[in-house]
Amino acid sequence: MKIVKIALLALVSFLVMNSQASAQDYETAVGGRLGYGLIGSYKKFLDDAPALEFIAGFGLGSVGVGVLGGAFYQHHMDISEIDRLRWYVGGGAIANSFSYSFTSTSYFELTAAFSIGLDYSFEDIPLNISLDYTPGFVVLSSLGNFNDRGVNRFRGQYGSLSARYILQY
Repeated sequence: MKIVKIALLALVSFLVMNSQASAQDYETAVGGRLGYGLIGSYKKFLDDAPALEFIAGFGLGSVGVGVLGGAFYQHHMDISEIDRLRWYVGGGAIANSFSYSFTSTSYFELTAAFSIGLDYSFEDIPLNISLDYTPGFVVLSSLGNFNDRGVNRFRGQYGSLSARYILQY
């Protein structure tokens, strides 16, 4: 985990030193995210750099089913060496619920999340792709007091590859 943190810090440092803000390549896009399950994504730029992304969907697994929804504020910056490629940082919240199929156990969590990623839009086709890492910290849980159960509040396993159809340039 220490190597991942160092690599992430190095990536952020490189991107900050080699980036600048400019106009976005699209205004709105809708599509899906691969990472947790079947998740829909809607992204809307508010101006040149700030954007909102809304996600919702569900995940099926061998141990149960879960649903989630979330919203993120993202700030985008250009990577000057590659046209139409931008990086972004931001934060938001994810609410999710999971029900285990082999027991009657289910839970709800509200997670404050940080997001860092890369966003690319193609010039000749209305397609946007992004890759992100979205760790979080559970701020509310139906499981009760985390300290009593020895449950970790950190959620570092979230990340995704997204593909969106550009609705508006």
